[in-house]
Amino acid sequence: MARTLRFAPGTILAIDRGYIDYVWFRELTQEEVYFVTRMKERAVYEVREELQVPQNSNVVRDQIISFPRLRREGEEPVLFRRVEIWDAEKQEAIVFLSNLLAFGATTIAAIYKERWQVELFFKR
Repeated sequence: MARTLRFAPGTILAIDRGYIDYVWFRELTQEEVYFVTRMKERAVYEVREELQVPQNSNVVRDQIISFPRLRREGEEPVLFRRVEIWDAEKQEAIVFLSNLLAFGATTIAAIYKERWQVELFFKR
């Protein structure tokens, strides 16, 4: 259902991992619609650039990546952001995927965290 909706350019979507569709993410990026989601563990990607990790933060890794399966002949690859944070409470790494290339890594994680707050609200 979500894939049939149209969003205004500049919209930021916080997407549940169940909606992961890399072709749709490429389309959103081309339409200048932004998203943050959790990245699947077995995703096949190429690291294009390692970004500097903010000091004194829970950010473990910040990368610009592309997905080989989205590559189109004669076109520049669509770039995404892979942000890995350490969740001290759960003692685990959480990996986010986004097309917000200019935002800070902690901001990307915070956007997804806010999505979780909405989900908890509806569960109550």
